[in-house]
Amino acid sequence: MNRHGGDIYENGIRLDFSANVNPFGMPEAAVNEGMNAVRFSGFYPDPYCTELRTALGKRDRVDPDTILCGAGTTELIYLLMSRFGIRKVTILDPSFSEFEYAARISGKEISHIILEEEDGFQPDDSVVDLIDPDTGMVCFSSPSNPAGTVYSEAFIDRLLAFCNERKIMILADETFRDCCENRIKYDLTEKLSDHPGLIILRAFTKSHAMAGLRFGYMIGADKAGIWALRDMIQPWNVSLPAQWAAQAACDDRQYLKRFREFLREEKPYLARNLKALGFTVFPSEANFFLFRGEPGLAEKLIEKKILIRGCSDYHGLSEGYYRVAVRKHEDNEKLIAALDEILWKH
Repeated sequence: MNRHGGDIYENGIRLDFSANVNPFGMPEAAVNEGMNAVRFSGFYPDPYCTELRTALGKRDRVDPDTILCGAGTTELIYLLMSRFGIRKVTILDPSFSEFEYAARISGKEISHIILEEEDGFQPDDSVVDLIDPDTGMVCFSSPSNPAGTVYSEAFIDRLLAFCNERKIMILADETFRDCCENRIKYDLTEKLSDHPGLIILRAFTKSHAMAGLRFGYMIGADKAGIWALRDMIQPWNVSLPAQWAAQAACDDRQYLKRFREFLREEKPYLARNLKALGFTVFPSEANFFLFRGEPGLAEKLIEKKILIRGCSDYHGLSEGYYRVAVRKHEDNEKLIAALDEILWKH
């Protein structure tokens, strides 16, 4: 069963606001390299993604040998959950649902810490005190999904210190980092050298519109541990088109700059118009918004061939919470017009 946004294959969806993907599509250089790679797909891809890891290491200013590539970060989450002999996983919610599903399939006990709406889904120092002492791994997303909240550096430092002292692993999902206007400000790689239990997840899925190619990667402080995981993952897991396209995307410095400039103008427009319709819109650092309205809104939009993400399946949220991606201006206008018509009829 599909648990996420992006299910455009039913109901004749014409506008998809449910998947938080860069609306400008893949960088042209990545498209060209991906298409070139198809012509060479009679050859196996590099099972170690050597050239790609070198490009990623340069991009993120980390040792390439601390990087493990996967067919999206979801593959890597399932790998980590299945390979580490931990008994309990603690998740800061609302957050990416695959943390829970991967932990459950791997037989882990799961503990949820629900962040409060009135705090803007921002954790404070008291959250660390709620972590069970027998937890083996703490998982979170920053920017969080679906709220778009970036956790404060003060909280991150306290969490890292707590987990270091107790030898608890931390799995930090930074998938939406490149969708932030100030991506340099939110860089956990600076923490890696002092925190051997920290693993960072990153991807080009959303920021570079590569959802269909499936590419993500992890960065770990423990180089030996990363190499051990590399021997546990299935061989040739990252296709040749995905490797070549991702490497080309690493070299396109202007692509994300243009995307963030677009978000700087379009995010206020979408937030302002959602609020004008009477919705509660939560502040977001990323390329999407969480908002609260009446139950049934997503189903009514499907009748208009528009898809948004209902968020009732997130821990801490309920019916009437929705997530929408920031799309091109003309698409955002169509969404606002459709919502206005639904509310007017209601």
